[in-house]
Amino acid sequence: MPPRSCWMQYACLLLAQLKVELDQLGIRLEEADTQIKKIAQESEVCRRLDAIPGIGPLTATALIESPLSTRMAAGKKGGQKR
Repeated sequence: MPPRSCWMQYACLLLAQLKVELDQLGIRLEEADTQIKKIAQESEVCRRLDAIPGIGPLTATALIESPLSTRMAAGKKGGQKR
């Protein structure tokens, strides 16, 4: 069995690698957030939804891209009736 100091060095290396991955994930999340905000600002429907308290860009874009919104839009355009 390796000496205790080897285990500590290995643990420190693993933690350092995890920190790098966490930092990279944080950057990717910031980039995704920026893209979602941009998409939401370009959509009139998203801007109207965003004006509702408690609904932000993420929820607004999710709502307009959900299967439910597609079915509702089809119904408004004379699509399938129930």
